[in-house]
Amino acid sequence: MSNDFIKIGNVDLKRSNIKAFGVSSATKAIKKTNNQGFLQSFWAGFKGHFIVETREVGYIFITTFQNDNYTFDEDEINIDRVLASLRS
Repeated sequence: MSNDFIKIGNVDLKRSNIKAFGVSSATKAIKKTNNQGFLQSFWAGFKGHFIVETREVGYIFITTFQNDNYTFDEDEINIDRVLASLRS
């Protein structure tokens, strides 16, 4: 891949198409069930017995000149490495 493109997660973006990018954070809620078997966790979904965890997650947002908007959170990518690549 040439230096004209940058790969972030599963997306290839042309550097000259990037209009804006930045870093922010948001609260992410994750639904979990107790470590049960498949049928028990399936039934827990109907009964509403989920454990919901929330945590603060950092993410990068990118807007292109075609008005495509992308977000990549820290679970998908290394934010510092991608920012260094975007700024170079």
